[in-house]
Amino acid sequence: MESKEDRLEQLIIRAFQYFYRRFHSKPNYKFEPKPAQISSIHNFIEDISKTISVYSIGEHYIFDYFCYQFENWLELDDFDINKRKTDIPVQLNWIIGGKALARWRDRSVESTYAARKKMVGLGYSVSQLDHPVEIDWSGTTIYEEIQKEQHFGDENTLAYCIDRTSLINLKSDFCRKCNFQKECKEILRENNRKLYGFRGFEKNEK
Repeated sequence: MESKEDRLEQLIIRAFQYFYRRFHSKPNYKFEPKPAQISSIHNFIEDISKTISVYSIGEHYIFDYFCYQFENWLELDDFDINKRKTDIPVQLNWIIGGKALARWRDRSVESTYAARKKMVGLGYSVSQLDHPVEIDWSGTTIYEEIQKEQHFGDENTLAYCIDRTSLINLKSDFCRKCNFQKECKEILRENNRKLYGFRGFEKNEK
């Protein structure tokens, strides 16, 4: 049986994919969270549940939250750090990170309503969060294969893959040839046990 936390994790994944698609006009964008991003989602759920029960968090709450956060970036011409421009793709951490959550907690009822009204006026709809995000956890992607090739065989291989990929996947030619299989597998097991299982590693342990 799916736990409330698992359901909320999937809801956040769906929300980020949906808002990103509309915000950047990329209807085919597919959000496949890496282990570090899954950890960020778990931290967000843990932090937000300190002030509101996870049983009270549903599509409408998450929709209002994402409206509030994305509307904030919609109005800015420059970012505070390094003068980054709005054409930089919105990162998950900008939406559910500590600073974003602090803004949410300090918001007024009026600002929440204003953000939702503006985003709905731009075509965003809470009903779209009901659509599941299909993620093939077992497969690999062209993007990840390109990333794995960048530092394959050198001393930066593992560090680069931790930062840019969803880690070891034996369907990847590079992973099957990599000298860091053991270390990468252990990192995946410790940080994302669900993905570890999807890729068949738990079966090999039995």
